[in-house]
Amino acid sequence: MNRQDKFEHIYRNNFRKLYEAAFRALLDKDDALDCVHDVMVRAYARIEDMDDDSSGYLAVSLRNEIADRIRKMDVARRHSLLIAGDPDEVADDACSDSDERSARIEAINFVAGREFSPAVARVFDAVFRHGRSYAEAAEDLSISQSAVNKHVVAALKILRKYLKPNTI
Repeated sequence: MNRQDKFEHIYRNNFRKLYEAAFRALLDKDDALDCVHDVMVRAYARIEDMDDDSSGYLAVSLRNEIADRIRKMDVARRHSLLIAGDPDEVADDACSDSDERSARIEAINFVAGREFSPAVARVFDAVFRHGRSYAEAAEDLSISQSAVNKHVVAALKILRKYLKPNTI
């Protein structure tokens, strides 16, 4: 069996179970599909090392992928609280009304578009809009993690300057 056939066999036999498990854990169709996709990409890269019953490897890979995604969600939540300037509030409580949330996002985007330097904007997009960790953003942008932190701090300072804490 060649590489492609082996992968198709593994994919057909495991995709549905992996997707259902990811959806139960994340409660989001897109996140679940992303997790399964990432697991399958890693499986394809290691296809020569895998046997016909690869369900154990795939299950462990999926568990780790879900854990990473949840950690990233927590990072995004903490960043939202930092932007708001009130670490004791939960971001969802502050943004319960969808119209109010949309207005806040629009205000953030407006300030970001006018006041952020290109470097700060790139880091802001990577970390806040795409949910990347500092390490991932640093790798993606070919800068150090301390530079990512510096740009995030600059972005938060600018947002706090132009937006009242109770409006974000």
